[in-house]
Amino acid sequence: MKSKRKQMVASLTGLVLGVLAFPMVASAHMDQKQLNLDSVENNNQEYVSIIMAHAIGWRYKTIDGYVYRRQYDYSAQMWLGEWEAC
Repeated sequence: MKSKRKQMVASLTGLVLGVLAFPMVASAHMDQKQLNLDSVENNNQEYVSIIMAHAIGWRYKTIDGYVYRRQYDYSAQMWLGEWEAC
């Protein structure tokens, strides 16, 4: 039992150290230069589309003891939908 515990602690420690030693940077933004649209073959009228995710979250407010929520698009800085009771 103790040997399994030691093995698990050693594995988790190695995993954490490995993740910390090799950090990764991820980005959803791509320039037209990076994608190089000129080199894409246009067989059978296929099109290349770039998909960018929007950061959407809930905003809350309280009126007379009732809680309401509404979605907000932080990327486009605009409201989505109407206020609803939650």
